[in-house]
Amino acid sequence: MQNWFDAFEKVVINDDDVHPENVYNMDESGFSIGTINASRVIVNTQIGQRYQANPGRQEWVSVVECISMDGSSISPMIIFKGEKLLSNWIPGGLPKDWVFTCNLKGWTSNDHGLAWLQQVFEPRTREKAQERPRVLICDEHDSHVNGRFIRHCKDNNIRLLVLPSHSSHFTQPLDIGVFSPLKHYLSAELHHVIQTDIACLFKGEWANGYFKARPKAFTVSNINGSWAGAGLNPFQPRKVLRCVQADPVCPSQTPPPSDNIFDNALLFSSPSDMIKMHNANQTLKTRFTETSVLHTPEKNYILRLGQKAEGLQACVTVLQERNKQNEQVLSARKVFKSGRRLSIEGKHLLTAEDVYDDVREADLRIEERKNKTKPKCKKTTLAVETLPEVRVEVEILDSIEVMMYEP
Repeated sequence: MQNWFDAFEKVVINDDDVHPENVYNMDESGFSIGTINASRVIVNTQIGQRYQANPGRQEWVSVVECISMDGSSISPMIIFKGEKLLSNWIPGGLPKDWVFTCNLKGWTSNDHGLAWLQQVFEPRTREKAQERPRVLICDEHDSHVNGRFIRHCKDNNIRLLVLPSHSSHFTQPLDIGVFSPLKHYLSAELHHVIQTDIACLFKGEWANGYFKARPKAFTVSNINGSWAGAGLNPFQPRKVLRCVQADPVCPSQTPPPSDNIFDNALLFSSPSDMIKMHNANQTLKTRFTETSVLHTPEKNYILRLGQKAEGLQACVTVLQERNKQNEQVLSARKVFKSGRRLSIEGKHLLTAEDVYDDVREADLRIEERKNKTKPKCKKTTLAVETLPEVRVEVEILDSIEVMMYEP
């Protein structure tokens, strides 16, 4: 770890030609999509932990992301699992500079790493560098540390810094402050789909959710906080070295404040939601305890009615919300199914703009074929006899109006 910080200080901090906006960190992250199994989760309500059900059969999608020390980022490269890239995997409305590709496993490879370096990173950071050296920080994955990758970096004045083994949770900026909130926001975007009883998650649905979640995670504050958490900007290596040497401390969890204030007015109106119904039942229970002319069996019966009403109201609320989510998911899936499936041949790496252009060209070719196959109508000549002018007199309200009809 100390050698890593010494190398960063030598290459970045002590070299006046290296500017912060030309220092980058790249990494890939995997996301699982696949068959979603119906599930029930049993948890301890006394533990302050939130759980998320995962799909059953896993299918991976990999995303290569890159951030700069100035708080910016470049467009991602998304790697789907499949032999050929299909156009309906890329929903409409995505930024045109997003890059898509595929392979048989959905993981990154040496070819994908080199393609990202040559066609994404180098051309999109060249203008900002203005012939100054660029620094690219990455881990020891084979797709980053191989002969062709290193050669291209040397040929284009890109200095490659490789992180120490098994240290990305301390030294990789993307892992420290970006990928975790990204997966949280993506899970929230796909939650309404996972909670339904559909058979599988479409790649287009996942891409649409990633498009909505990414801006929430790739904020300037998150990116800057990531570099600071890695001890690189500002340069504070001791901050990280102390964390490595010290035992991890679990943060204490503060339970949310409880609201037990009873509103007597609730007893005289119909509760509009679960919270008000629960408060009303608690108030009723308090009234029974203090003063009541009812006998104990009658009190218990009324209290059981209140508890049953809360349970039924909870079931109704859950079913209403699930029905609403199902309608939204089904309507969105109809859009993906209704779109044209276009197999894109002979291309390894595509931007969203390339896909949209290919779809438009396919539509035009299909329209041209339809026009060619339309039957031609036979022309028929009709003899039309010219009629003389006709004068018609119409009596309306004791007045005469003359209307001329001409053939």
